[in-house]
Amino acid sequence: MQSYFLSDDVVNAYLNDLTTRLKELPVPQQPLMWCPLGPSGLILAKQLLKIAEPPEAIFPIVWKRGITEASFSEPEASDRVRGSPVLILDTAIHSGATLAAAIRLSQASGCSSIISFALVVRCNAVIIPNFFSLLINDTD
Repeated sequence: MQSYFLSDDVVNAYLNDLTTRLKELPVPQQPLMWCPLGPSGLILAKQLLKIAEPPEAIFPIVWKRGITEASFSEPEASDRVRGSPVLILDTAIHSGATLAAAIRLSQASGCSSIISFALVVRCNAVIIPNFFSLLINDTD
């Protein structure tokens, strides 16, 4: 087992890379809505706001562990993301269940496209985000 520590400088470098990649997307695919997953995703979104063009809106997604379901923290979010490209932000993906639920929620809300990002992803996750910074072993 190996432990990883990502300093603020390293996280900012990864977010700068993400910002560059998002700008390179065709305009219709550039995310207008950001949907951070949980409290750590919201912290990541706040860091990204310091270096990226701000989105039209930020709608946090809440994960309900007991019922394995995701929901928007704000009731109007479903209507607002409809027809818009969405960026789902997470800090760490372990099994991938949370990201998969967030994608299902975004699809059900009618977003036009979904881009996902995570700082750290376990290699055995059931779903891998479009962009990620560090891929770790199952035992890490």
